[in-house]
Amino acid sequence: MDITRRRLLKAIAAAPVAASGAGQIAFAADGNSSHTVVVVFLRGALDSVGALIPSNESRYYDSRPGIAVRREGQINLDGQFALHNALRPLKDLYDQGDLAFVVGTGLDSASATRSHFDAQARMEAGLSGRSSSEGWLGRHLALRANGDDDVFRGIGIGNVSDALRGYRNALNINDLANLRLRPPNDVTAGELDRTLTSLYAEARIPELRNQSDRALETLYVSTVRNLGYGTSASAFGTRRFGRELRQVAELINADLGLCAATVDFGGWDLHDSYGSWRIGAMQDQLKQLALGLRAFHENIRDRRKVTVVVMSEFGRRLEENSSYGTDHGKGGLMMVLGGSVNGGRVTGRWPGLDNLNDGDLPVTTDYRLVLGELISRRLGSDGDLARVFPGFNERNWLNLFG
Repeated sequence: MDITRRRLLKAIAAAPVAASGAGQIAFAADGNSSHTVVVVFLRGALDSVGALIPSNESRYYDSRPGIAVRREGQINLDGQFALHNALRPLKDLYDQGDLAFVVGTGLDSASATRSHFDAQARMEAGLSGRSSSEGWLGRHLALRANGDDDVFRGIGIGNVSDALRGYRNALNINDLANLRLRPPNDVTAGELDRTLTSLYAEARIPELRNQSDRALETLYVSTVRNLGYGTSASAFGTRRFGRELRQVAELINADLGLCAATVDFGGWDLHDSYGSWRIGAMQDQLKQLALGLRAFHENIRDRRKVTVVVMSEFGRRLEENSSYGTDHGKGGLMMVLGGSVNGGRVTGRWPGLDNLNDGDLPVTTDYRLVLGELISRRLGSDGDLARVFPGFNERNWLNLFG
């Protein structure tokens, strides 16, 4: 048995235990993460003005005669902006100051693109007009790695996001309930664990031996903590986005040292079948987003130690197309959610719908300004900011964090 697992066993043996209402065993926390960031990437390009509506501008209604959200389908925020009715579950979070919206976000003018692939690659790399083999979260985690990182430090739910590339120990999780040793009927989990550990200990390649140790430790921790069953599933619903956020919430509440997690939510490329504010694809997408984010926020035990950033590769054009949908645009929308967020406001520079660039809402806030403030003020990497976001030096923060 390797040193890491011996230390883990010793810590678990010494930890106080208590029976929960479900009859499971809860172990004392052993994580060391001071703050956790969860990045939700809306793949396909969110229609920003369809979600956060410039309700007092007539050009919005004139440009979208078939798909505009009429006033009876809006939830007023500040007289200038209103939420799509499907985002109603987020209104309380906004009112209590835990949710902020940032308008006009996206890639800078030097790297603007209408390609989903290119825009996503650049954003996840934390760069402007080029991509990279490393992601911005991966750089942050790698810079602050200490050689004995918690196995659940960087997690990609469903897939390891390109934002985590560069951190060699990033872990991909599809289902926490399946992340455990499942021995044959005539073999105990302990026997299987010892056998696998012994087999890989014989490996002559250090990298193989190190990675196998981490894999076995991951399975061991998941089994001992009974991960996959610690957060109520009913609050998150049965859709994929909710299920994946539930797993992130469970890892955070288990205090296993999670620093960064990524969750993808696709289906936003609505060139057609957009629907109305009452029914249709856009309404359904926004409803899933709102219900998932609210359930996540309400299930986190220490909300001041968790920040959720919601982003998308670009926005959509203002004018609806002939298929009653929206085409690729520029300026988009980001959301920041957490107990330490200076929320209850819409921030960023709003140009107004009479100041479009060839039919597009312009980008007035570089997406890295939001992520950079998060890195600097919440993840403790202010001194490493230039290495996390090479070539980006702006620090005119939006004061998103208290």
